[in-house]
Amino acid sequence: MSLDAIAIIVMSLAGSFALVTLVYMLLVLAQIAGKTRTYRSIGRRAMASFLLTVTFMASLGFGIYRIPALLGHDPSWQRLSEWAPPSLLPSAIILYAAMVIFYVYAVLIAYFPRKNEKPWFYLGTLSILGGVSNALIIFCINIAVAGGRPELNKMLLYFTLALTFYVISQVLVRNKLISIANELIYDKRMTMIDTYLRSPYEKLENVESGRIYSSLNNEMEVISEFANTLITVLTSSITLISCFVYLGVLNPYALLLLFCVLGLIVLIFHRQSGKLDAIWENVRDLQSMFLDFIQDMVGGSKELSINKKKNDQFRGDIEASCNVYMERRIVGEVKFAYVTIMSEISFIVIIGTVVFLFPHLFQSLDVATLQSFVYLFLFMIGPITVLSGAMPNMMQMKISWQRINQFMHDLGALPRSQPDVSDLAGADQTTPVTLELVDVHFNYTGDNGESFMVGPINLRFHSSEISFITGGNGSGKSTLAKLITGLYSPTQGEIRINGRPVGSAQLGEYFSTIFSDFYLFKRMYGVDLERKGPLVAEYLKLLRIEDKVEVKDDAFSTVKLSTGQRKRLAFLINYLEDKPLCLYDEWAADQDPEFRRYFYEVLLPELKKEGKCIIAITHDDAYFDLADQLVKLEFGKLQKVEHRQVRRTQPAELHFSTNLNA
Repeated sequence: MSLDAIAIIVMSLAGSFALVTLVYMLLVLAQIAGKTRTYRSIGRRAMASFLLTVTFMASLGFGIYRIPALLGHDPSWQRLSEWAPPSLLPSAIILYAAMVIFYVYAVLIAYFPRKNEKPWFYLGTLSILGGVSNALIIFCINIAVAGGRPELNKMLLYFTLALTFYVISQVLVRNKLISIANELIYDKRMTMIDTYLRSPYEKLENVESGRIYSSLNNEMEVISEFANTLITVLTSSITLISCFVYLGVLNPYALLLLFCVLGLIVLIFHRQSGKLDAIWENVRDLQSMFLDFIQDMVGGSKELSINKKKNDQFRGDIEASCNVYMERRIVGEVKFAYVTIMSEISFIVIIGTVVFLFPHLFQSLDVATLQSFVYLFLFMIGPITVLSGAMPNMMQMKISWQRINQFMHDLGALPRSQPDVSDLAGADQTTPVTLELVDVHFNYTGDNGESFMVGPINLRFHSSEISFITGGNGSGKSTLAKLITGLYSPTQGEIRINGRPVGSAQLGEYFSTIFSDFYLFKRMYGVDLERKGPLVAEYLKLLRIEDKVEVKDDAFSTVKLSTGQRKRLAFLINYLEDKPLCLYDEWAADQDPEFRRYFYEVLLPELKKEGKCIIAITHDDAYFDLADQLVKLEFGKLQKVEHRQVRRTQPAELHFSTNLNA
């Protein structure tokens, strides 16, 4: 290619790049004027970096100024113009001007950042220039080695500039892309959490916990770790493209040979990719199963410690799970290793072909050009190895991304409607509330096809009343509790508050609940601590756990207590939430006889006196005469609804408080 053609190509590319960069720079200046970008003060370290980049830009200008010397002439553009094409000088000026414009643009976005900015043009340009500079390194080495000592001195400056720019671009691109990747992961993770928190409980109940942990943690970590790999892949790809151009200039037949070999490698990988997808999907499933085993190991530690046979059998199962996971992972990684080995061997074959066959095929090929081929191919082995080595990470990242999206799709991403709490009374809770179930049915079908139906249910619950729900195991008590609290949506019928139909998402706003499988958060969420906080210490004392736990910074000092004590803490939170309806699912089952009596004869009547509507699932028939309403379920149907005369005894020695809201 003639020098004039090269100069015209450089001038066209640099000019187009300069115009595009100017547009971006003007946009940044407009954002600064509009105050959507704010100045970020710089410290000593940033100032030092700025001075180093200014020095580099000056060195780059000096390198362009020395182009006449590089071409073997007096280092004077005036003398060069006597024999060189007229396009050479304008191309050099436009090239340097484009670099200066891009540098100014980079400085502006660095010192006037915008929140959550993702400057893809800036990163893409740096990545391309970094790859080109990496290819220029081997170009400088080739010319220096082929030209002898005089060329060594000339090319040292350009070698240093190319290496310096490669390092600078790598540092800048990696820093920014790592930040962007982690911000994207943060956004995706929070989107997943929001999806989970907004999804109906009926969906969440059927999601395997191992899959939740895997999606929110393991899959996200795979994507996060790919950030660095992605940067290396981009740089290596651009380096290879630059090397292709250089190779095409040296000899188009060598470039054709390279494309044939690369095509063979891509074909082999494509044939393997379908199998690898299935393998890595299976590996992810096995990983989720392993997380389920970990949960069993932690949750069942007492049972495993007591029973050696159970311990040994469990260990055998978890070992089998680990072994299958290991074997499948080995299969996947070995298949990837074959592709990597094939790519490395292919380049060795290319080098052998160039060295041993090209001299016979191309008689005019000189030794210097042959050496250039060898150096170039040896240099390209690195990027090719990086790309082939990144394939496993790319495959795993793709699978992780697909599994995360599938997890969100399975949840349904159904946002809860904003509950209408206009019927809720104020803090004094003086407005009576009536909860009514009208011909309510609920049909449940399990994963194995088993079905269960509750209904028809016609019930009323009133403020200042205590209702007990009783029945045998499997009678539908827990299902009814989930229906009236909004965790389940009726398949038929409706639920009303004060005569008005209320959706499932709204019902929860009226309830404070303690289910039999309750979870106790360490922090006191959902409690107006500004108003209720000063009374917490008094309530801990009344619940007889003041020596076990205390509240600091709106959180319990510990929740590692007995089940009965943890239920008392849950009762404290339940009371402080101050909702008009209270549901207790077998709350007294884990209390000692004295505190069980305390619950039925003091706590519940005190809440009733405050106007609460109390619904308790219980088997404690000794206290049934304290209920205003007794509801009995059998096989999902109402067997009996009895309104009773309440026993009024309340022993003074068990007195809880004269006024819990005092």
